[in-house]
Amino acid sequence: DSGCQRHQSSSDTNSEPANTEEVIVTAQRREERLRDVPMTVSVLSAEDLALTGAVNTSDLQRITPGVRMQFNGAYLAPSIRGVSSNTTAPGLSSNVAFYLDGVYQPSQIAQLMDLPDAEQVQVLKGPQGTLYGQNATGGAFVITTMDPSFHQEGRFSASYGNYNSFPLRGYESGPITENLAQSIAVSYQSNDGFRRNTVTGARDDGLECVLVRGKLLYEPVTGTRLKLTGYYTDLRDASVLRGIPWQGQSLTASIAPELIANASPRNFTSNDTYLDVRTYGASLTADFDLGVGTLSSVTSYSRVGGDGLRADLDFSSLNISDVTVAVDRRDFIQEINFTSRR
Repeated sequence: DSGCQRHQSSSDTNSEPANTEEVIVTAQRREERLRDVPMTVSVLSAEDLALTGAVNTSDLQRITPGVRMQFNGAYLAPSIRGVSSNTTAPGLSSNVAFYLDGVYQPSQIAQLMDLPDAEQVQVLKGPQGTLYGQNATGGAFVITTMDPSFHQEGRFSASYGNYNSFPLRGYESGPITENLAQSIAVSYQSNDGFRRNTVTGARDDGLECVLVRGKLLYEPVTGTRLKLTGYYTDLRDASVLRGIPWQGQSLTASIAPELIANASPRNFTSNDTYLDVRTYGASLTADFDLGVGTLSSVTSYSRVGGDGLRADLDFSSLNISDVTVAVDRRDFIQEINFTSRR
């Protein structure tokens, strides 16, 4: 899944919630009470995310101690407790793992996710290689979205702000038959550019992002759950790298320094810098209760494509030198896990 815009209501490990309801987590790949988990975990509920205005994964740094969501160009380089990596490229993965509904998200450019239907976000701090693999040196984000429900429910939100900002998010779920349920989550966000080219006077192209995620849940008999998930996102963000010219390394700075005499984060001199990425995929998760434990299978296919990142190497309004890093990444994942009863 890919998300939209870049932009304390967390419960740390072994801390009791304010009410008497137990916080249930899956940090050790089994459902447990938070206070029984021997690791540092910050837990964010759907209510926490809503109250703090966190709408995507980049917002988690504002509400989770020890977390930073920094970008190397268009690539997300998350940091937990200072452990991160500055190495980013189309084929690489960060050393902080992202799991969405039990499915590993390997692409750094797709780890910026919108969360219109998030149910819980768990931030596991410290190395998690034993349960979450080699790319979890710094920790892991375990994101759970709402599963289809066998009773009708839904929610919807929309707002309007300056620069023609228009975010719209919604979620709907309900039964199809007594054993089959469905859900669909949608997110749309657009806004005009708020940075202005000091030479041409034009604003950047702004942001436009669409996300659609659908699920089918089938429970033929007690103890058996089959869940099919499909998603599609389309992200175009013109704000990528816009601030770089003001680091004093641009061609404009050396040829016409008067143009940056009133340097501001709202101004830029480069042209045609943008991120254009489309992601889509599907996953099938199956859980079978065998009495002595649960056998789980995760099968997933995802693809990240599009024009990728276009960067203006001279940072001027002239088309002197630029580079486009196209994206075409495909990932297939198959996991089989057995969790015994304790």
